Amino acid sequence: MSIRITTDMLQSPSLKDIEMIREVLPVMELEYWLQYSLFTWQWWFLLASTILPWIIWWKKVDRSRFFDITTFGLWWVVVAVTLDNMGVTLHLWDYPIQLIYLMPPLVPADLAVIPITYMFLYQYIQSWGKFIIASIIAAFTFSYIIEPFFVKFEMLKFYESTFEWGHTVSFFSFTLLSILVRWFHLMIIKMVVNDHNIYGDH
Repeated sequence: MSIRITTDMLQSPSLKDIEMIREVLPVMELEYWLQYSLFTWQWWFLLASTILPWIIWWKKVDRSRFFDITTFGLWWVVVAVTLDNMGVTLHLWDYPIQLIYLMPPLVPADLAVIPITYMFLYQYIQSWGKFIIASIIAAFTFSYIIEPFFVKFEMLKFYESTFEWGHTVSFFSFTLLSILVRWFHLMIIKMVVNDHNIYGDH
């Protein structure tokens, strides 16, 4: 099935036009994934990057704070998956090599590396000052070391659009998000503790 996208379709798309593209796009993406992603060395790298961090985390996580730390990591999963999907949808970036078809765009980052990195920061660093410094270091690593590596080996592609995303924007985004997620998590914990103190004896 071939589709010819006209100027009229782009300027005034009908529901039928959108449905037609949605019908074809998954087939094209699957074929691309089978031909250019699956079992490449990048695919194996992504697989290892998904499994190994969780093995390390399982060995090092503080079992006495397991629920607290895991909940903090789940906030990061929600944030990472949501923003990553938004970025791909808005055509700010894309991932030419994907680990799993029809899964979040970059499984190793969204479901492993990013949440686990910040779970370790949350576990080992208690003060706000030290946490912010560590978050800046983590943001620098993600933005100026890991992202360029992914770009070089065609696992990440930035697009030129109305708002051009880049490594510096990623750096400030990671830094700000790390502060916001920790603040939000500590606020939730405080609310839960206060509710327990008020209603725990009743």
